[in-house]
Parts: sequence; structure tokens; C-alpha cells
Amino acid sequence: MNNSILLVDDEELVRRSIKAFLEAEDYAVEEASSGEDALRLLNDKYFDLLLIDLRMPGLTGIEVLERLRIMHKKTEVILMTGYGTIDTAVEAIRAGAFDFLSKPIDFDRLLVTVRNAMEKTELRQRVDALATQVQKELNLDNIVGSNIMMLKIFDTIRRVSDSDVNVLITGESGTGKELLARALHVNSRRKQGPFVPVNCVALSENLLESELFGHEKGAFTGAVQRKRGYFEAAGGGTIFLDEIGDLSMPLQAKLLRTLQERTIQRVGSAELIEVDVRIVSATNKNLQDLVAQGAFREDLFYRLNVLSLEMPPLRQRKDDLPRLVRHFLEKYAAQQSRPAPALDPEAEETIMAYNWPGNIRELENVIQRAVALCQGQSISREHLPGQLVSAAHNGARTVSFSGVSSFKEAKAQVIDEFEKNFLREALKQHQGNVTRAADAVGLGRTVMQRMLKNHGIESRDFK
Repeated sequence: MNNSILLVDDEELVRRSIKAFLEAEDYAVEEASSGEDALRLLNDKYFDLLLIDLRMPGLTGIEVLERLRIMHKKTEVILMTGYGTIDTAVEAIRAGAFDFLSKPIDFDRLLVTVRNAMEKTELRQRVDALATQVQKELNLDNIVGSNIMMLKIFDTIRRVSDSDVNVLITGESGTGKELLARALHVNSRRKQGPFVPVNCVALSENLLESELFGHEKGAFTGAVQRKRGYFEAAGGGTIFLDEIGDLSMPLQAKLLRTLQERTIQRVGSAELIEVDVRIVSATNKNLQDLVAQGAFREDLFYRLNVLSLEMPPLRQRKDDLPRLVRHFLEKYAAQQSRPAPALDPEAEETIMAYNWPGNIRELENVIQRAVALCQGQSISREHLPGQLVSAAHNGARTVSFSGVSSFKEAKAQVIDEFEKNFLREALKQHQGNVTRAADAVGLGRTVMQRMLKNHGIESRDFK
């Protein structure tokens, strides 16, 4: 609760009456008889509110307020004066005062004003805490990972922090590619600008063009007004193009032109608009293979791939698992205002043995679920999903290699069997709801639908 007040007035009787009134309303009040004394107290201690007389011997209330702002103190200030005029009220507000009260003090108005100032202080503190939390989560030094592969990535990001070089992030779904993209932005000279994420696979081709580049009024049915696209919205900052490997060839051509010329053209317009953005893209596909297949432009690949960062799958950085687990345990326990539970030995063994096909996103979902189910201070196997325990301790289903003629064919057979089993289990767990299943395992809905079609699996069979 915000309730600390510094009361400053050179008249002792005024201080005594106001202090008695505010303390009766459960506020903690300290006194100062001059502006100089007030600054000394403010320098040593934080107060939620400063209630100060405008005219006093020595420093005036306005002068104290101005020095308070120079000191970068965020304490709210209410000025009081027996010489209330419109001009002095305007001067007080311009100097940054929250409000202005005339003497003799109307205690009812005083109470309302103090409560309003305290509410503003509390709101500001919440916003500051949220900003600090976001900065902490996104800052490079706070991405959880000490594996050698992650440390190399961190070092590369630090070395290019002052550069606008385009970056291509590769890696499986759920490995944290967007988090890494945000860290690139936060640690760049563009950090004061916007970070605009775009999921290239989530929108149809026609809609994606409009979203990326904007459109003019009347450009197509439903375009009732001009709209800025993501590239314009990201001006001065970073645009993050996720699932870049799913862009159609026509959109690849338009994106290439934007990269080459640093201009965009809204749908329905011939005007070229300059854009100032850094481009970070990501994919879970092998773009070089797509280039070889003619499905991705080679010139666009080289434009995007000036600097490449590969996020390793979680199964290749299991030495980071204990830290990641602790991070998520603390995160979700804090949301419930409770101490973080610990893993018992069997649960820890299970988590370490599992291969985490959904990577960090799957791990986070599992830990969030376990914290919600656990009522005590220890998470056991019973708090973990059944299919995870089964996969970790029984191993993958045996595949027959009879009739297989090559290593490549055998590998493809194992992957095919794994995908079918994984997809069936995900649909079973979510009663055939593709959207929920895809989100839980860290796949895009469109990607999962494509995989189901390839394996001949019908989601309705699990409803």
C-alpha cells in the first residue's frame, strides 16, 4: 500500500492539524519545517507523496519541486498556499505538481486529492515494475542458458549490437526464436523503436501482402480506409518475419525489392514509401534446401542471411534443463503468490530423460501445468503428462527395418513413425482440437494440419 507522506510547512500548527488528520486515515506522515529540510529527507528516503507549502522562508514549494525533478525523484507533489490565485495554480501544475490546495485547508478535498495522488503513484509503480520485468525477460543477459552453443549465440549478438545487419534465425519450433529476435532488438541501437512481429504462415497470401505493406482506401473489397502496413509501423525499429520459409514466390519478390531499395508500395498505390527498419527473420525450415528445390529465391536468401543464428533444440542442450525448469517453476509459482515447488528425484529423472520434441515451449507448458496441479512443495511424476512419462521411460516405439535398403530410408521411416505417434497423442490429449493441440506442442496450426494430411490422420477420430 502507498501511504508515506512528507508534510512540509513552516507553520507548526498547520503541520500538526494536517498530520493528525492524515494519520487518522492510516497514512504515515513525517514532517519538515523548511524546503531545505525536506530535500535532505527526500535525499535519504523515499516518500509516496510530498505535501508542501508554496511560500516559506528559504526555498519555496515550487523550488523544492523543481529540485525534486532534477534529482529524478518520482514522488508526487501537492502544493498548498494561503495566496491562492489562478496564476499560482497554473505555475504549480506547469512545474509538475499533482494538484494545488488553498488554505485554510478543506480536509474533505485534501483527503480526495491525497487518495488520487496515491492511486497515480501506485499505477506508475505497477507500470515501472512491468517495464522492468519485460526488460529483464528480453534482455540478452537474462535469456536462460549456459550451454556452449547458447553462449556462442550470446557472444555473436553482443558483437553485432550496434549493427543494422539483417539476421536469419533458424531452429525447430519452440526453441525460442522470437525471444532471441526480441533480445536482438532490445540490445540494439533501435531499442527505443518498435518491435513488430509478423507470423508469415498465419495469414493468407492476399491478406499478408496488405498487412506487410499496407493498402489504400478502395484497393480491394473491404478496404474502407487507408492502412499502414507492418513495415511502416516498424519504422525506426525492428520487424520480425517469423516462418519466412512459408512466403509465396510473389511475396518473396516484393520483400526482396523492399530489402534492396528500402521502400514499400501499399496495395492499390503506385507511390514508393521509404522505410527505415531492421529485418530479423526466422524459420524452422532449411532455406538452402528450398532454394535448391526452387521454392525460395536465392537472392532473397542471401539478403536475409547476412548473419545466421541457429537455435539448438532442447535435446541438444540438456545441461540447461535444470536452470530452465527452475526459471519456469519460479515464474508460475510467483503468479500464484507462493514459493516455488521443487522436483522430486523421479520427476527430475523423467524430465531429464525426455527428448522434448516441442522444445522450450513444451517444457514451459509442462511446468506451468505441474505448478497448477501441485498443492504441496514437491512436484512428482503424477503432476507430469502421462505421455511424457511414458515416452521418457519406455523409449520410442520399436520400428521394423526389414526390407530397408539404406540408412536414409531407415531414418525417414523412424521420423515418419515418430511424427504419426506424436500427432495422435497430441490430438488425443486435446480431444481432436487442432488449434489447441498445435499450440500445446509448439507447432503452427497450418503446419500441424499439413502434417496430419501427410500422415492421413483425421482430427475428428479423436473427438
